[in-house]
Amino acid sequence: MRRTQRLVLTGPPLQQALTTVPSRPLRAIYFRATLLAYANDPLGKSRGRSSPLPAARFNVAGGARVLYLADTHQTCAAECQAVGGASFAIATIPIHVKLQAVLDLQDPATLAALGLSSPEIAINFRLNPNPTPTQELGEACSQYGTVDGILYNSLTPAGGICLAVIESNLRAGASGLIVNDPVNKLVDQIP
Repeated sequence: MRRTQRLVLTGPPLQQALTTVPSRPLRAIYFRATLLAYANDPLGKSRGRSSPLPAARFNVAGGARVLYLADTHQTCAAECQAVGGASFAIATIPIHVKLQAVLDLQDPATLAALGLSSPEIAINFRLNPNPTPTQELGEACSQYGTVDGILYNSLTPAGGICLAVIESNLRAGASGLIVNDPVNKLVDQIP
């Protein structure tokens, strides 16, 4: 029996899908884990300023600025441990999220509209020399400006929900991220 290979949408077909696939606003508190040494930059504004951004699930190396958040402290910690963070001191920072157009990759209809499958979301970008389907999606979202966030299931054994925020698509007054922790003197926002 011959397996048929799925064709992940790219280029103009992906751009068209991004304008028609359902998205929704999201207002919630999510969490960001960062090395303790960088806790005074809670939204990572200095990331990639002195050296290129590393590749991650929804961006290629040197590509779109994507901030990765999680729904709980536990999910945040599990995500950090998945990339070797168990041996480092981390700070978990609450982020007030206000987004206007969030894709939900937990929804089978959204996956179908984008030509994605759950196994394609789980491809380990660290082991793949070419951009993965999720990296292509994140870069396209940044390029076309139609999506400011992507919800997806954490791939860690702990489970949980992660949120990839496409920084270039945040618009003052309409969408953004806010840190307001006066006890620890952390105040920041994007944009």
